[in-house]
Amino acid sequence: GTGTGTGIGTEAPATGGAMPVSFAPVDDSSLGVGSGDDNSTETIFCAIGDTLFTDVEREELRRQLPSIAEKCDFLIHLGNFKFASDECSLQTYDAAKMTLMTSPIPTFIVPGENEWNECPGITPDQGLALFRDRFQMFDQNWEHNFDVEYRENHVENYHFVHKRTLFVGLSIVGGKITDQAKWNNHLIDSLEYTLEAMHRRVPRKAAGTVLMFHADPLPRDDHKKFFNKFRRYLILNTTSAPPLDEYPMLMLHSGGLEWRYNPQYMGLGNILEMQIMGGTTPPQQIIANPFAEGKNPEDAFKYETNM
Repeated sequence: GTGTGTGIGTEAPATGGAMPVSFAPVDDSSLGVGSGDDNSTETIFCAIGDTLFTDVEREELRRQLPSIAEKCDFLIHLGNFKFASDECSLQTYDAAKMTLMTSPIPTFIVPGENEWNECPGITPDQGLALFRDRFQMFDQNWEHNFDVEYRENHVENYHFVHKRTLFVGLSIVGGKITDQAKWNNHLIDSLEYTLEAMHRRVPRKAAGTVLMFHADPLPRDDHKKFFNKFRRYLILNTTSAPPLDEYPMLMLHSGGLEWRYNPQYMGLGNILEMQIMGGTTPPQQIIANPFAEGKNPEDAFKYETNM
């Protein structure tokens, strides 16, 4: 599927309980302004998703990679690298992995439902185990200076600061739900992780945030434990230090079949939602510079249509 349906199992223990409304200060003085070899605050990165299903798509990405390397600091695959009907086997995962491994720049990935909770004939936990076997901490296959921190109990969630932008990778997928309690607990855990990362880094180290995940974040019951609670937190916690709704955010995903550019996400003026296309569509080049461009997300996060 491509984000349709209702879905998940995860072996990760959830922190559960009510969403925290405040976070203790964290000493992150060991982190610099962000990784990078110069004083620029601009990050240019490339995003793909819903691709590598076929030999044609894999070959097309290989052809595009030299251009990507010239223009982008890193590449992110936003999940779904196989058809939902394809067998979830190491051979299938290796076809995607070997293609991405040819990237000359650091490459990150988050899972989609097709390689996790919608694997035919196996459980979501088995699908996740296969994904981890081939893609756990995938960026570590490259030498880079991104100071990546991984969620201890679910390493598919991670974050790093690069040139004054906080990037958060999240394992939020669509598809079928096999265990509602696990699904909800995973979303709550992911939200707590996201808010903690934002409170640690914004604005001291980062002037804006990019959330990178697979599922369509438009309001729906499947994901309300993350997106609805996140919206409520931004609206109600205006006395937090600082109020996070004063800093621009980009929600970047590939959980649909069409390009979408959606300012004022869920009525929030600081969030831009962007859905990229898959298949053989050229990678989406995105320019993130919230530090220099200000708090309007349409200024802070721009995109180029052609690679």
